[in-house]
Amino acid sequence: TWSIAKSSCQEQGAFLATILTADENSFVASLLREGGKTSAWIGVNDHVTQDHYVWVDGSPIAFTNWSGGTPPTDANKNFGRIDDRGAWLTDLDQFISWPYVCK
Repeated sequence: TWSIAKSSCQEQGAFLATILTADENSFVASLLREGGKTSAWIGVNDHVTQDHYVWVDGSPIAFTNWSGGTPPTDANKNFGRIDDRGAWLTDLDQFISWPYVCK
């Protein structure tokens, strides 16, 4: 789950990945493809305030690459992931076990 991924990164002295530029986004997507993965948790979320996405480390969100061009508004899907094309999506935390990227 996203929460487990977040904790695992923190145990390693890191955070779930913040993606601050298009180059970083492309790099993370390429890592997924090279590893044969289709998606992975990243640090973007809106679980504190609905529809107000933030990075888990407190960094401002300047760059985005939401699938469809805008952040999702599904109240039940609060935790961000990136797919192997570089698109950002959200999922339910308690039911999904994706790989994750720490930074």
